[in-house]
Amino acid sequence: MLDLLRYVVGGLLAATGLLAGLGFWLDRGKHSPRELRASLIGSFVVLVIGLLILPHGRSITGFVLGLAGLGLFVAALWALARGSSRGLGMASRRGAAGVLVLGFLTVAVGGAVLPAEESIEGVGQEALASAATPSPTPSAVPTPTVTVTVTATPTASSTPSATPTAEPAPTTVDLAVSASATTVTSGRRVELSVSTSPRTAGVPVVLQVRRGVSWQSVGRASTGARGRAAFEVTAERTARYRVVASGTQSTRRATSDVTAITVNEPEPPPAVIVEPEPDSGSAYFDNCDDARAAGAAPVHRGDPGYGSHLDRDDDGVGCES
Repeated sequence: MLDLLRYVVGGLLAATGLLAGLGFWLDRGKHSPRELRASLIGSFVVLVIGLLILPHGRSITGFVLGLAGLGLFVAALWALARGSSRGLGMASRRGAAGVLVLGFLTVAVGGAVLPAEESIEGVGQEALASAATPSPTPSAVPTPTVTVTVTATPTASSTPSATPTAEPAPTTVDLAVSASATTVTSGRRVELSVSTSPRTAGVPVVLQVRRGVSWQSVGRASTGARGRAAFEVTAERTARYRVVASGTQSTRRATSDVTAITVNEPEPPPAVIVEPEPDSGSAYFDNCDDARAAGAAPVHRGDPGYGSHLDRDDDGVGCES
């Protein structure tokens, strides 16, 4: 996390210094030589600070300072040869000499910032120097040579043998399923209880229902501390259920017996018999003469043949006289 923060902060500062210095250099015609030098130095300082913050930034900073010092050195020599270089911000030989000194200082600082690492060439040179300097050895006394031969004899106890550890065999768990009701009406909720023998906790169990020629999973659960689990189903039609325990490292796969839940269709409501109302239009008389001829006069409202054209005063009795 700290390295990521250093990458972000150092990268932002380095990019800011680089872009600012590039912008001042591109707009150098709008600034005086003194303002240009101050702006470039400030941008360079921000760039160096950003590089130092980066992980492994000392190596990068030393390399960048060395290149910058070399560039300042070459630019100062060019300005001294020409007498001045306004394009580079050195209007006189005195300014060029100052830039030349600044280039030397920048190269020196870059070399000091670089981390000290022991190189292979340095080690080789030290080895050659020590070999070139002979050590005083008395020649009169011969140096005895001792040869030691060591024979390694393997023993039974020297090399420990790895004894494989036998993993315990998974146990068999029996499942039992019981329903809160086996004969219900459509739409009633029924609870199916699952128990394990012996009581085993953490056994994943799946509730399945028989549909057609296959079993389909309709619920999943795990046995609790007492080795029990419960499912709740809505009985819509007669169906058969079973519970399957998935095999684990400690238990084998097991299947319970099938439990059937019978669903009875609700009784239809009693039929309502509606008696037909008497039909008053079974007979019709055009006038009271027809009603009298048929022997129906007077005709009361509700009687066969009654009509408003026979009851002029609308009192419920037609063909009164």
